[in-house]
Amino acid sequence: MLLDRYATYAGSDPRRAPAVMSVVPYLEHASGVWHIEGGLDGWPRLLPTGCASGAERIRLKCPVIRISANARGIESVLLADGSTQRYDVIVANVDA
Repeated sequence: MLLDRYATYAGSDPRRAPAVMSVVPYLEHASGVWHIEGGLDGWPRLLPTGCASGAERIRLKCPVIRISANARGIESVLLADGSTQRYDVIVANVDA
């Protein structure tokens, strides 16, 4: 039961979550707990400050219909407006 709760934090079914979720208790015990000042609402405000070159494009609150992948990784993102976008990095809070 102790290990199952970490999967539910990410919105996953603990019976179907990847085994990597069981690593979280170890990391917290060995390295401590890290948090974002201001809570998770602070993440969108802090993200741009972590982008070094200024050439990065950050899009928030873009409804996504599908994230497509190929053998090398993420290929494209289909947005609700019907456009298809390609990005070098995609951050998504979804179950696999």
